[in-house]
Amino acid sequence: MKNINKKIVLPQTTEKEPYIDFSFDANNDLYLKSCYFFWGGKNSGYTSTSGRKGNSCLPKYFNSYLKAFIQNEIKIREKNILVLQKELELFKNATSNFIKPRNKKDEPNNWGGC
Repeated sequence: MKNINKKIVLPQTTEKEPYIDFSFDANNDLYLKSCYFFWGGKNSGYTSTSGRKGNSCLPKYFNSYLKAFIQNEIKIREKNILVLQKELELFKNATSNFIKPRNKKDEPNNWGGC
């Protein structure tokens, strides 16, 4: 993710589009635009069909919403890593009996068939 501490210039909002929509693409590049819709709160957000993830808020709440969004995404990734680590360990334990050291004299000369 790019340095979030640098000064971010928010797009101009209007009465028709009072919210700031922020989203991150697959490369974690930040995109900002004004919009007319609100995604439901600080701990809410969306994932678009293109894979962008983001949220929207009033300009005065932008910093806190962005910070909360990033923290939530980190928690999601940490949880996914823990789940994958547990699945890997379960798989290793379940398959450890099937993996034996190779012994050349036990191997047949022809590996035809199953």
